[in-house]
Amino acid sequence: ICDGLDNDCDGLTDEQLGPGEFCPQQQGVCRGSQADCRGKEKYVCDTKVYKQHSFAFMDVELKCDYLDNDCDGETDEGFAWKDGFCDTNDQDACEFGTWKCNQDGSAVECVEYATDVQEICDYGDNDCDGQTDEGVANSCGGCSSLSQEPGSECGQCGVASCQELEEIKCIDPGKNGCNGCSTLPAKPGEACSFSGKWSCAGKNSLHCQVQESLWQLKLPEGKEFFTPSLFGNTVYAGYPGGLYAIDHNSQKIKWHFKSSETSFTTPPMIGAGGLVILGDDGGNIIQVMDQGETFISQSTPKFSSAIKGLANMGRQVVILSQHQIELLNLWMIKTGPSTASLPITYNGQNIIVGIGNRLNNYQITFDGLNKIKNSQRIWSYQIPGQFAWSPIILNQKGLIVFATKSPAALIALDMSGNKKWQQDLVDLEPASTPVADAHGNILVLTQNPVVGGKNQLISLNSDSGLQNWTFSFAGNSLKSAPIISSDDQIYLNTPSGKVYCFDKNGKMQWFFQAEDIFGNDSNPLYHSSPLLLPEKNQLYTLTNDGYFYALAIEDKGYSAGNWPHFRHDSSLSADSLMEINCIPETEICDQKDNDCDPKTDEPFILERIVVGENCPGKGQCRQGLVECKDLNSAICSSLPEGSNYQGMEEICDHLDNDCDGHTDEDFDLGANCLVGVGQCLRTGKKGCSQGKLTCLGEPGEPQEEVCDY
Repeated sequence: ICDGLDNDCDGLTDEQLGPGEFCPQQQGVCRGSQADCRGKEKYVCDTKVYKQHSFAFMDVELKCDYLDNDCDGETDEGFAWKDGFCDTNDQDACEFGTWKCNQDGSAVECVEYATDVQEICDYGDNDCDGQTDEGVANSCGGCSSLSQEPGSECGQCGVASCQELEEIKCIDPGKNGCNGCSTLPAKPGEACSFSGKWSCAGKNSLHCQVQESLWQLKLPEGKEFFTPSLFGNTVYAGYPGGLYAIDHNSQKIKWHFKSSETSFTTPPMIGAGGLVILGDDGGNIIQVMDQGETFISQSTPKFSSAIKGLANMGRQVVILSQHQIELLNLWMIKTGPSTASLPITYNGQNIIVGIGNRLNNYQITFDGLNKIKNSQRIWSYQIPGQFAWSPIILNQKGLIVFATKSPAALIALDMSGNKKWQQDLVDLEPASTPVADAHGNILVLTQNPVVGGKNQLISLNSDSGLQNWTFSFAGNSLKSAPIISSDDQIYLNTPSGKVYCFDKNGKMQWFFQAEDIFGNDSNPLYHSSPLLLPEKNQLYTLTNDGYFYALAIEDKGYSAGNWPHFRHDSSLSADSLMEINCIPETEICDQKDNDCDPKTDEPFILERIVVGENCPGKGQCRQGLVECKDLNSAICSSLPEGSNYQGMEEICDHLDNDCDGHTDEDFDLGANCLVGVGQCLRTGKKGCSQGKLTCLGEPGEPQEEVCDY
């Protein structure tokens, strides 16, 4: 027996004893192992026994070899990924591989039987990236060749559009009434504002041509006219060599002063009692009193250089010459050789003027005899460049705003001379004194220094200096400033002979083109600003060559008139048209013209098709009409949420059943799945078959059954 003794006294111990009973561990490589006789220990099953039974035995599973090395009933349990699906580092994303033990059993590696699977156009996801036919489908999502690309031009004015996955249709509205392709706001020949008729102004825009006028006058002599001034019934129109007085009731010239000895440098300024004051190039102050006759007086002493600007301070006149600023015959500051800005006054006792590169605020106090009692400079602000034109004061905001050049900028100070903001003007130069409307918005006219460059009228927010809007136009030698009426209409003369009217949001209401209606073959230009007569609803404009026009205006533009000869073109394109009597609001999708342009629902365009026109639909949904989905969006009526929805629940059939532009999106196409059972189990891919989701793949070939667990 196995006990380490010589039981039969033959001198041998435990001889001829074979293996004992089967060991307890009979799984994996331990299967068939039997106990070993160890003498006094008798029959033993330990690691030595198991290793003698199988060289592959391990106390702890450390090797990937498809064996149960530690005989615990599990194979390669330290390699969790083994036999799972994997994808090698190829061009597709398909997990057609399996994690297998590598050659030395230290790890698993991906072994893939199909690599670099390419996407083909078959309405399936061949390369397993979650996308169907990407890069190989046509632009409509199908697999056939298209006659042309969607979005390309077709017909007269049409656009090619996808009808189905394999079909292109030309959506062509045809030419408009002006032989163009844009949608016009009206038809040529139809009535427009002021009893006019629309006519073509190019292929895609219209003119509203109107015959209306108040009156016009050609001043017989003079060039380079200044902005006119008004006192009573008299309009004063000055030019370097003279001055006209015009009765705007009789529309006739009252008198004309001219002199070879004077060369006026300032527009006529109306002083106390209707005194008309002008400065001249010789340093004189010319005073004109209109009493039906001309009355001329000349100031003394005579200035040493040309007078560059005048400002009204009650019964006193502030004079700016090349070298000094003076309160007429009472107070004077020498400015040196540098040119200063035009002076402005406020509170009846303060003068703000730019001298050199500093903006100065002077306070003047008078005694009871209207003589200067004291004067002092309150503050001085150094600017980064040179002054351009004159500063302005926004009393309601407590701001002083002025323009500079070199560098070009617009700067705002508080009334104590502290900077609030600065807005730089890129590639532009200020061309006029800034002006402000009743809401505190600032307008400044700018010009591009490059000949032929675009000029801009810019609106800025006075609180922040940020831009509200801009309007661009052509022309050189800008010298006028915009003016603003009490009803927020903005009027601007331009060098091209046009007078523009804008609303406060920068939308052009109308423009008037000055013409040589007197047969002199000249091209009228504007170097002056318009003159507004709100109590008469009139606007006076004076061209560089002396053409004087009286325009009738109302809250939203010209009024109708019965006067002949005066031609007015309200020229607005399809993109900028505004009805004169319409109150604009934000356009919403409601079959109405909310923003007065006059187009209906124009921002709501679906794939370049406007509301009310045919749309091709998507997927299984056929043609519909573009309609308002809600107040802020449009949709094709045959698509989801449309009034004539033609779709159905999505099924797995390679078609877009619910018409949302996606095919079989509710199904996990291309994902890994298993096909077959037992040793025939193989990896497949989920796909569509007969309208249902199924696992596409071939099971392994069955083999003869053997006893191998």
